[in-house]
Amino acid sequence: MKKFLPTLKTTIRSLLVAGIIAFPLSSLPTAHATQNAQFYLASATQTGTAGSPVVVTIMMNSGGNSVFSLKADLTYSTSYFSSASIATVPGSPFTDTPPNADSASGGNVSLTRYSTASSTYSGAVATVTLQSNGTAGSSSIAFKPVCASTADTANCSAIADGVGNELLASVSGGTISLSAPPAAASGGGTAASSSAGGTGTTTKKTTTKSASTSTTPAPTTPAATTPAAPATATPTTEVASTTGIAVVTVLNQHN
Repeated sequence: MKKFLPTLKTTIRSLLVAGIIAFPLSSLPTAHATQNAQFYLASATQTGTAGSPVVVTIMMNSGGNSVFSLKADLTYSTSYFSSASIATVPGSPFTDTPPNADSASGGNVSLTRYSTASSTYSGAVATVTLQSNGTAGSSSIAFKPVCASTADTANCSAIADGVGNELLASVSGGTISLSAPPAAASGGGTAASSSAGGTGTTTKKTTTKSASTSTTPAPTTPAATTPAAPATATPTTEVASTTGIAVVTVLNQHN
């Protein structure tokens, strides 16, 4: 922690020399402060929809101390979130960021903010937007522990006054529950057309009726009659035996 804070102060001094920011270093507090500040989330339990972004708000309680700088490191699950981004909260006095101080990727978020004048402000200091990868379930988002040794420069959280006193005493993360998105409605079954009118709804159904299998005898048309051809009598042979002379009679009948 001690290493981190001088580094931040050195950065600020460089900015002062360059004329980027201007305020007297004598305005920085020198009295020893009480280590009772806190980092926590605006909502310890959040809900969201799988596939949609979730915004997490980082809160600070200064404990009544004059805060000059803060460093918040957090972790999130890459099993549920594909990316993260950081934004400063409007209204916070801690809006300045050292060059390349913020990072958010691979399950880790690190942000640093400072003010041109120490402040006892307590409230929201930043937001982290986590993009869900579409997986439903419950995931934790946690602060990394309070910086405890002079060698701490990363993977820890800190709140400091202008002379490097550690003010942060505790951190508190939270849980994000992601529910599956509503299933899209799907159509099926028998087709029907509906039209709404007035206060009611009229439904028009289409019904197919099977053709009757019974048959009606077709009217019988009398067969055409063809005139009979003139009958020809078959020659008849009569034999008279009275005279012993054969008599042949041929009858030709015409109708």
